[in-house]
Amino acid sequence: MSPRAPGKSAIAPDRLAMLHTMAFAALRLCAGQLDAFTSRLEQVLEARIADAAGVTESELFQGAHQRLQAHRATFQRLVADSLQRALMQAVQDAADHAASVSGHGALDLSHATFAAMERKVIVDNLSQAMDRAGAAELAVLSLRIAHWLDVEEIGSAHNPFRSAVFLKAIADAWSIFDPEEDRHRLVLRQMDAAVFLDLVPVWQALNQELALRKVLPDAECLLSERGKQRAPIPPPPADEALRQWLAPEGMLTVNVARADALADDMLAWLMDFDAVPARIRQLLATEPLKQAILGDPQFFFDARHTLRRALESILAAGLGCRADGEEDVLIHRIAAAIARLPGQCEGIADELDILAARESRVSDERLRNEIAAAVAQENIAQAERRAQEDVRARIESGEVEPVIETFLREQWLRVLVFAYGIRDAKPDVLDKVRFAMDDLVASVQPRQDAADRKALAERLPSLLSLLNAWLNVVKWEGQEREAFFSALAGLHATAMRGPDATSSELERRMDRMERASEHDLDRRAEEQRADALAPCMQEIARLLPGAWCEFVRNDGSRLNCKLLWVSPAGSRFIFTGRQGQLLFTLDRDGLAQGMYAERVAGLPVGEFVTRAIAAVLPKLL
Repeated sequence: MSPRAPGKSAIAPDRLAMLHTMAFAALRLCAGQLDAFTSRLEQVLEARIADAAGVTESELFQGAHQRLQAHRATFQRLVADSLQRALMQAVQDAADHAASVSGHGALDLSHATFAAMERKVIVDNLSQAMDRAGAAELAVLSLRIAHWLDVEEIGSAHNPFRSAVFLKAIADAWSIFDPEEDRHRLVLRQMDAAVFLDLVPVWQALNQELALRKVLPDAECLLSERGKQRAPIPPPPADEALRQWLAPEGMLTVNVARADALADDMLAWLMDFDAVPARIRQLLATEPLKQAILGDPQFFFDARHTLRRALESILAAGLGCRADGEEDVLIHRIAAAIARLPGQCEGIADELDILAARESRVSDERLRNEIAAAVAQENIAQAERRAQEDVRARIESGEVEPVIETFLREQWLRVLVFAYGIRDAKPDVLDKVRFAMDDLVASVQPRQDAADRKALAERLPSLLSLLNAWLNVVKWEGQEREAFFSALAGLHATAMRGPDATSSELERRMDRMERASEHDLDRRAEEQRADALAPCMQEIARLLPGAWCEFVRNDGSRLNCKLLWVSPAGSRFIFTGRQGQLLFTLDRDGLAQGMYAERVAGLPVGEFVTRAIAAVLPKLL
C-alpha cells in the first residue's frame, strides 16, 4: 500500500459513505449506554459533594448533581446530538487527512483562552488512559480504516473513533446543558473510565463489522507483521480445542475418523439452516462435496480455504433466494456454481458476491424517495417524543385540571410537535409555545386575593388570543374546540372566585393523588413494555446495512429481506427483497415488536462454516 500521491483526488464517495455507516453504528452502540452513563455520573457527582475541597467546590458539585438529576432526558438528548455531530466531523476529518499529503500540523494555541487550553489538557489526559485500555482494538481499527482509505497509516490522532472524539462531544454537550464554566471543568474531570462510556465494545463491534465486510479481515495478523517484507500471510492459528481433537499429533496428521464425523455433523447443521431455501441445501448434500472437504483438512482450520469460501458465498447468496426457487434466476446460478464443486472452486465466491449484490439492487430514485420519506417520519417521531415529554412533565404530578390535561395531551401536543419541527429555523417559537402552555396551566389555579384576580383578568385576553392563533395553525376546528373554550371559561370563572369553600382541601388533594397515581401506573406500564423489548432493542442496535432478517407473513410463509439503510438516529430501517421488487420501511418499535412476537428474526451473515463447526464440536469432544 503506497502513500497517497501529491494532488491525488479526494476520498471516493462510497468509501466515505462506509465511514458514515460506521459512525452511525458507533452512535447507536453509545445510545444504548447513555442511561447507565448518566446514572454513574449522577452518583459520582453526589459523592463528590462531601469529598470536595472547600465549600465553594462542594456547592459546584451540588449544583451540577441537582441539574443532572432534574434534567436527565435533556442531557441525554444533548449528548446524542453532540455525539452525532462529533462523529460525522471526525469521519470527514479522517478522510481529509487521508487525501492530504502533509496532514495536520501542531495545534495552534496562540489565540486559545486559558479555559480552552485547560479543557484540552483534561480531555487529552483522560483520552490517553482510555485509548491505552483498548489499545489493541483501536490499533486494529486504525489499520482497517487506513486500508479502506488507501493510505499507509491512520495514526491514533486521526482515528475518527478515538476516545477524545467521544470525550469532547460529551464535554460540548455539558457546556450547552450547563453554561457555568467552573462546574463544567469539575464535571469533565469526573469522566474517567469508571464513569464514562465503555468504548472497547464499540471498537470491537466496528472491527467485527469491517471484517465481515472483508475490510482487511486479517488485520490482527498484519498488525504484528508491519514493517516487514510483504509475504503471503499465514492462516490464522486454528482453534486450540479443534486442533487438539482433530489433529492431536500435529497438523500434518489428522484423525480420519474424527474428520469424517465432523464433516457429517457440520454438513447436517448447514442442512438445517432453513433460512436458505431447501433446494440449495439439498444440492449441497452430496458425497463429492464431503470427500473434497476430507481431502484437505485445512478446510476446517482456514477460513480462507478456497472451498470453504465458495461454500460460504453459496449460503450467503442463498439468503436472497425465493423459497419455491423454481423460476428464480439466482437459485439456478447458485445450482450451476454448486455443480462446479469441488473441482472448480476458484472464482465462485467473487462471482456469487457480485451476482447477489446486483440482484438486490434498488433504483437510485426509488431508494432516494424511500429515504426521504423515512427521514421525514423520523423527524416527526422525534418531535412527537419530545413534545410528549414536555406534556408529561407538566401533568405527571396530578395537579393539572382534567380538562386542561386532556387538551394538552390531544391538541396542544400537536402545537408542540409543530414547534419542534421548525426549531432549527425558528428556535424562539418553541419557547413561546411552552410558555403559553405553562401560562394556560397556571391560569386556572384559584386566585387568593383581589390583586391576583385583577392580574388574571388583564392577562386572559392575550392568552386566549395566543391559544386560538396556535390552534388555527394546527387546524383544530369545530364543536370540540368550542366545547373546550366553554369549559375553559368555566375554569377561569372558578379561579376568579378563589378556593371553593364547598370542596375541602382534602378532596382536592385526593383528586390530585388519584391523577398522579394513574400517571405513575401509565409510566410503569411503559417501563415494563420497554424492559420486555430491551433484548430486541439490543439486537436491533447491532443491525447494520447488509444484514438480513427473516419475516413471517400472515399466511405463515417466510421471506428473507436485506437491510439497505438505517436512519441517522437509528429509528427507521429500509429493507428490500430480491431484485428490488419489495422495498419497505419499518420503525424501531415495530421491528422490536415483530422480534418479540417471533415474526421477525435477524439472520446470521457470514462465517456459516465457522458457526457450524462451533455448534457441533462440543458434542464430538
